[in-house]
Amino acid sequence: MIRLACILPFLLFFACKREPDLKLDQTTKGNPEPVFYVQGNSNIAILNNLRAGVNDYYMYSDYGKIAVNSIVFCSSQLRKSGTDEVSPNSVQIELSSYTFDTVNFDPNVMFYNGKSFDFIYDSTLVDEFTGDTNEVIVRFYDPLGTKYSSKFIPSGFGNTFFEVTGVEDYENNELGQKVKRVMFSLSCAVQDSSQQMTDTVSLQGAFAFAYPD
Repeated sequence: MIRLACILPFLLFFACKREPDLKLDQTTKGNPEPVFYVQGNSNIAILNNLRAGVNDYYMYSDYGKIAVNSIVFCSSQLRKSGTDEVSPNSVQIELSSYTFDTVNFDPNVMFYNGKSFDFIYDSTLVDEFTGDTNEVIVRFYDPLGTKYSSKFIPSGFGNTFFEVTGVEDYENNELGQKVKRVMFSLSCAVQDSSQQMTDTVSLQGAFAFAYPD
């Protein structure tokens, strides 16, 4: 879905901003494992077992590009349906593409088993992509809706990694965009914008990432 928070001027989105109709069935569909989920450890939010289709959680996805250099970024968030991006106890992951060439963008080069993405610190505390390829941003929202981001953590803080552990095609999202179901494992630190609260998290899960066709 197209992000509902305030959009910075240098971001250009490909589709009209609207709340989707949430027609897709994101439950387990009879399988023992959930389609979209996240599980792991965090002290700032309840992230140990969030699953789409359970307790009104839904997997939102969209993509866009940074207008100044045309890098594609793919965004995915597991949150309560009918809420905006600051939904309490939610997880958001954004990935920037491997290339500046958006004309020949290939999702199979961006998403494959074993692919890794980099955590990049922003000393100015800008919680957005600023021009780097192959970057990951992880955001959490605690029970009060306070945002914590990996962009606020200085480089070299602890053991950080984001690795794709599996990929498969999934149904188009509500905007008709093609989607990959991406399984992942990550470890990183997150911090609030005041840099007063820090948490180290280790997560695994499966998220939906829409991409340009």
